[in-house]
Amino acid sequence: MGQVRILGGRWRGRSLAVPSGVRPVTGRARETLFSMAQARDWLAEARVLDCFAGSGALGLEALSRGAQQADFLETRAKVLKENLSLFCGEDPAPPARLVGKDALKPPPPPDGLAVQLVFADPPWRTGESLYTKCFTALLAQGWIDAKTVLIAFQRVAKPGCSAPPSALEAAPFEVLERRQVGDGEIVFLRGIFSIF
Repeated sequence: MGQVRILGGRWRGRSLAVPSGVRPVTGRARETLFSMAQARDWLAEARVLDCFAGSGALGLEALSRGAQQADFLETRAKVLKENLSLFCGEDPAPPARLVGKDALKPPPPPDGLAVQLVFADPPWRTGESLYTKCFTALLAQGWIDAKTVLIAFQRVAKPGCSAPPSALEAAPFEVLERRQVGDGEIVFLRGIFSIF
């Protein structure tokens, strides 16, 4: 089991455990993502959902930097539960909640409200086929509305090359921006609600 650190905000420098076999988003990619999100004022008081959460680093980083609530979906949640307990303790109304296991079969939001940001970082070997399924399931359950920004992490086949557009652009979502970081790419999307 490895560790990653929170990079900014009130919990900056605190460590959290990473489950064995999980490839966390690199610190460089997380810093790029959160710098962009803060510059666009997407984090302040936001509700976020961390899909395929692993350690919970994305949702906890969002909370550290000003998000109001972070919900998590993760199938192997033992380490995630420990991390949430470590960061949120015995808070009677915790800002971080494990709300389900399967990002492809999510429950409805506990409070019935859509979130402002969705993070999706599925296993890279199977990830491209999971984005559309995950985002469509979240939409059907009420997690996504016209203002929700979806943030996907995907592997780039070769350095300097963008990921194939079909991986994400086949879904009823439009790509707002792409940013390559190392051997991965951060893709920002929003739903195209006129076609629903």
